[in-house]
Formats: sequence, C-alpha cells, structure tokens
Amino acid sequence: MPVASVAFISGAVALPASAAVGHPPRATVGVRADDSNPNREPGGGAYGPNTCKPGYVWRDSYDGDALCVTPEDRQRVHDANPNRQPGGGAYGPSTCKPGYVWRDSYDGDALCVTPEDRQRVHDANPNRQPGGGAYGPSTCKPGYVWREKWEGDTQCVTPAERDRAKGHGRQIDNGPVLTGIPGL
Repeated sequence: MPVASVAFISGAVALPASAAVGHPPRATVGVRADDSNPNREPGGGAYGPNTCKPGYVWRDSYDGDALCVTPEDRQRVHDANPNRQPGGGAYGPSTCKPGYVWRDSYDGDALCVTPEDRQRVHDANPNRQPGGGAYGPSTCKPGYVWREKWEGDTQCVTPAERDRAKGHGRQIDNGPVLTGIPGL
C-alpha cells in the first residue's frame, strides 16, 4: 500500500493519511501467559520464549500472535479472513488484498472487508468519534460510553443506556420461593 503524504484532521491533531488506514501493532495484545499456550516449547527455543513444540506453528492471525496451534488450526483462522494478503505484507499477517481495508469496528479488528462494508459497520455505531481517538477506532463522541454488554462491546451509547444493557438498577428475579413445599 503506497504511503500518501497528505494529512487529514482528526480532532485537533493532523495525522498522515497512512494513519487513517494504519493498524497499530498488536505485539502485546493476545500474548498469552505460559500456562495458556500449552503447545509452547518449555523454556523457549530458537525463536525465543514463544517457540512452538514440534508439529505446531504460530497462529499468526495478527501481528504478534504467537499462540502455538496446529497448521490446520492456523489455516482455519486465516480462511476466516479470506481477503487478507496470503503471506502477509507491509502491515504484517493482517495485510489486506488490494481493494480491501480493515473493518476497524473495534481496536485491533483486522478483518479485511470492502470500504463500503467498513462504512456500513461504522454507520451502525453513529455515536463513535469519526476518525477514532484516544481509544482507537471505537472512541465514542463526547457524552457517550461503550455499552460493554459483553467483553469487547464498544457500541457507543449514553451512560443510562449502558446501565440498562448491563442490568444495573434492575431487581433480579430469583424465581419462586420453594421453601416449605413438601419434598423440596
């Protein structure tokens, strides 16, 4: 992907045009503790502390993904993103084929989609900050917060909507009281 020398304004900061499509390296994201990467060579090896045991390879689904999996599992992960550049490229293993861009629906979302599909996803979250911000592409406009209904839910909503989505302020129904009923 050629690097453009033009700039655009994001908030009050001028960024190079390449930053609009750039994806921050995820070298520390997804790095797993030793106990959750059981196919790693104990004590490391030729490729450092994340050297895989024989017969295993790095999943390589994003820059810095060193989880050791079987070659078949890695291929399944790569097949789930069919528009990525085989073998990677200038932006690591998540480099998209020409004509495709990262979806960027959350920080680190490197699924390769058409620019129209990315815009549809961004339009579905109308309260996100155009161009992103301090929290990546999922930064909300002032006055909005992430819904956080589940891990990774970055839909921008009002604080009251988030409380409703998370169930705050609701009485929890524990069902009928069954004490005193014979046989229970």
